[in-house]
Amino acid sequence: MSATPTVVSLRDVHKIHYTAELQTAALNGLNLNIAQGEFVAIMGPSGSGKSTLLNVVGMIDEPSRGTYNFLGTDVTTLSRRKRAAFRKNHMGFIFQSFNLIDELSAFENVELPLVYLKVPTAERRERVNRALSELEMGHRAGHYPRQLSGGQQQRVAIARAIVTNPSLILADEPTGNLDSENSRSVMRKLKEFHAGGATIVMVTHAMKDAGFAGRVVELFDGKVLGLEKEFLAR
Repeated sequence: MSATPTVVSLRDVHKIHYTAELQTAALNGLNLNIAQGEFVAIMGPSGSGKSTLLNVVGMIDEPSRGTYNFLGTDVTTLSRRKRAAFRKNHMGFIFQSFNLIDELSAFENVELPLVYLKVPTAERRERVNRALSELEMGHRAGHYPRQLSGGQQQRVAIARAIVTNPSLILADEPTGNLDSENSRSVMRKLKEFHAGGATIVMVTHAMKDAGFAGRVVELFDGKVLGLEKEFLAR
């Protein structure tokens, strides 16, 4: 039996933020592997490097040193333009604040990544409708973010993240602005996508959300703690 492919491999990754007075190590020699099909929750106290790690994995930020292999490619050697293309083609993002565009309908928000990828109009329409239906938001396709509840906005944001069939879904506190009922609904939906084969990396401070993941990676002072928790599937 062949080994499960590795999607993310970080080796001795450092990220240093500089100001006029001092430098701060947000990541400090971090090592992490994430295999295809994993659902990994990243946890740790404030300032431990969780958001910085997600930004590095999402190619929004560059490590100060170290290597980052994504799908077998050392992305630290790529130009900014090539990293952006890699990100558009292979990653979907879910944010705590939803990051929907107010002037666009739910349909148009979900469609936007496909427009950037120059997907033909008919295929875009089919894929957007399918993604919204999967999130039970097809009936809200014509509504604007201001006409949707927080839970509905997050469902649209998840539809936008999955519409490109990404190799990796990155979620930054996806239930942070939701009540408990909508939080459970969103996490159950992420679990469904994981069961269907999606690879998910989620930053969270909530143990109840982390319990939906298959593995919890704990950060402290920019490093992965030696102990990782594994959960049974829920």
